[in-house]
Amino acid sequence: MTAPYFVHQTAFAVRCEPIAAAFAIAGLAVLAPVETRPDSIRRELLAGILFICAFLTKITCVYAPAAVTLTLLFSGRPRAALRVAAMTAAGAVLALVLINLTSGGRALESFRACALAGSSWSSLVSPVTILRPLELIATSHLLTVVFLMAAVALVRGWQTGMRLPLLYLLSAAAITGVIFTSPGTILTSHILDAYVAAIVLVTCVTAAQRGWLRRAGEAALIVLTFWAAMQNIVVVSKLTKQNTVRKSIDAHRELLVALNDCGGSIVSESPLIPVFAGQRPVVLDPFALRVVAMNRPDIGNDLTERLRRREFRCVLLEQDPAIPGGHAWYSNVNLTESVRDAILESYRYDRTVAGQRFYRALQ
Repeated sequence: MTAPYFVHQTAFAVRCEPIAAAFAIAGLAVLAPVETRPDSIRRELLAGILFICAFLTKITCVYAPAAVTLTLLFSGRPRAALRVAAMTAAGAVLALVLINLTSGGRALESFRACALAGSSWSSLVSPVTILRPLELIATSHLLTVVFLMAAVALVRGWQTGMRLPLLYLLSAAAITGVIFTSPGTILTSHILDAYVAAIVLVTCVTAAQRGWLRRAGEAALIVLTFWAAMQNIVVVSKLTKQNTVRKSIDAHRELLVALNDCGGSIVSESPLIPVFAGQRPVVLDPFALRVVAMNRPDIGNDLTERLRRREFRCVLLEQDPAIPGGHAWYSNVNLTESVRDAILESYRYDRTVAGQRFYRALQ
């Protein structure tokens, strides 16, 4: 409950972030408290398996094994650190090899193309890039409070010698910062890793305190939980009052009818829509398509040419490409400029159903 609305949204959408974060926390929990728990190869192996699952769910989810390895090193246990790092790395490499073999050699090429999603050395140090996560945190009151509490907990945890929760947050924040350098990254989904780490740190530091410090920390967490819960209750109450669920059901019924009216193949920005129509999605991830097309223009050009040949009876978009906002969306976030231009040249806008903009092929 201690989360802003967009964190809850990731749990009800087709997103990998909540699952990856759960695997990461589970791996940390197996070994905690790392500083005092005796070495156990069985526990280290289990943690490594969970870290590998987190990595395979979201390839940037490497902060948890990094935090454990650093904690073990700082605790004077280099052998245990080497075992955890080696088992996790070996398992991840083996899994990638198997995935690549079963995909006919396409998986690693796809991972390579999407690795930094358009980031460059200049974007890594760009002032605009650095300010993006700070802007997100500053514009969400709940995030502002949580990360301020985490900053206080970092100082207190450092003073008391607590290592793992601190390194967990710092590692997650570092990886998240690199992710934010990618143009078009959706900030509210990728902040989840650092947000969860911040909550874990605040909770661990509070539990380790005594006297009035512990009572103050517990009171702050209770107020934070109540505040977040009330925000979500307000959102749910508003949706209930507006009868959003019923309207959504009716709108999706209309969407199915409209999809049947297309009378043929479709291409959609959302990969779920073709599934509703009983078709295989042409585009599995519109963001990844743009990123891959940067490195492999032939892939983006293939879809562009198919659109210009009017191979699809209908095209479904979530933004209006004819207005400045939508024009920029398809230049910097989803699909590509050439795909957008091909749609505007070869298709005409028909209607909007359930938030999906239908474009029909010109005759």
